[in-house]
Amino acid sequence: MALPSLPPPPLLTDVLDSSKGVSVARKMHRVWVQWLNAIVSRLQLAPLIVTTSYQKSITTALSNQMLLPAASNTQTALYRISYHNDLNTAGGKSTFTITYVCDGVSRTVSGNQVTSVTDPTSGVLVIDPDVNTAIVYGTTCVIPGPGIDYNLSVTLERVS
Repeated sequence: MALPSLPPPPLLTDVLDSSKGVSVARKMHRVWVQWLNAIVSRLQLAPLIVTTSYQKSITTALSNQMLLPAASNTQTALYRISYHNDLNTAGGKSTFTITYVCDGVSRTVSGNQVTSVTDPTSGVLVIDPDVNTAIVYGTTCVIPGPGIDYNLSVTLERVS
């Protein structure tokens, strides 16, 4: 959903309304009130970043990394999860996974496997988890003899 465009600020209008005279308490001019209300309305439509995680030089698989605890998931909402997964050493393989509950069913979504230092993977998921359930992420890894070293960044935004 695109955010509505804002009208330009009413720069030629005084902020305080002087039309009532000096004896009446001065109030903000209605044009400025309308403009500020438009800003508030637009900000309320903007996505809210809930949490961000950036982990560098990870050497093992990750499991059950809490993105949103069940106690914090108290309202029906859509969430957007963005991730970027890249290898620092050749030979290993890493896959990003997200797990959540929707309609009482546990669901796991996996991203593309990173198989090369020169070929990172990124993705965006939009999910609709049940209220009072957690959103967790992890990685699965194929670790060769010399080991694995990778980076992972994850962002969770509430979009509705």
